[in-house]
Amino acid sequence: MAAVYKIVFAGVGAAGKTEAIRTLSDHDVLSTEASGTGNAESGTGSGAVVALDYGVVTLDNGDRLHLYGTSGRDGADFMCGIVTQGSMGMVILVDGSAADPVGDLRACVAAFRTVVNQTRLVVGLTRVAATDRTIRPAIAEALRSLGLPPVVLTVDARKKRDLMLLLSMLILSLGPAPGASRTPTISDEEEAIRDADEDDDSDDDIVTVADYHAADFGEGRAYGRDRS
Repeated sequence: MAAVYKIVFAGVGAAGKTEAIRTLSDHDVLSTEASGTGNAESGTGSGAVVALDYGVVTLDNGDRLHLYGTSGRDGADFMCGIVTQGSMGMVILVDGSAADPVGDLRACVAAFRTVVNQTRLVVGLTRVAATDRTIRPAIAEALRSLGLPPVVLTVDARKKRDLMLLLSMLILSLGPAPGASRTPTISDEEEAIRDADEDDDSDDDIVTVADYHAADFGEGRAYGRDRS
């Protein structure tokens, strides 16, 4: 029996959430907008717009990934509460060309900290210049400082292969969904990730697939590895 997984995409501003879900989805993406009702400090005050994107990916083994995209600064908003309920993992997209990518990451993690603590997280870094060798290590270090595994991939939200690699990192860490007898698979992607890990020497201390499998995420343990 095919398993169903719910994965949430979040990110501040134009990080590429909608584009990523459109690239991945097998069907037309449902995108909605509604006026925010929060306060100005949270970024969801009167006149603000809360966007929601929804798409579906069917894997080769029949498993289905339900993808939900939401803003990265309104985790307390009622819509975001509904979207994140029951999610198996979260993808945070960070715009590497933004004025403060690390600050955007921290804001997003803070907004969804409860979800992040209960599931697994990977970060996709978008709009990064090919010559920039500093932003990915900076994001990885920020994740470590937040007590999270520094699982960061540079991706192009318009390229399905990039995004499938990112999802693979997340899915391989999840294990079977409730009622499923196996872990979901994406054909050929795990090997592709290992190849990417071997080819990318930008920061040897950033978590790889093997690291992520080896990490202890048990109850009462820190989210990530002890690197002391």
